[in-house]
Amino acid sequence: NRLLRERIATLLSVPFAAAMTEQGIPYGFVNAMPNVFRQPEAEAQKFASGDGVRTVALRGDIEGAPDLNPPPKLNQHGDAIRAWLATL
Repeated sequence: NRLLRERIATLLSVPFAAAMTEQGIPYGFVNAMPNVFRQPEAEAQKFASGDGVRTVALRGDIEGAPDLNPPPKLNQHGDAIRAWLATL
């Protein structure tokens, strides 16, 4: 494990990915969060307003899914919710 860690630490990601692919070895990268959201798949999930990312509200394939509203701000619907709770 030590030898592998030392050797892998010296490799650049693009040549490493090419070598792994060439050998048919499955691999994956662990991305820092800023890099996660730079990927095309993540970019496609961002709200047009820039107020977050679409997530669990979607069912099935996301292609062609309607653009959803961003999540509400803290207490944005608080008055309406409290009014509804008062009717129960």
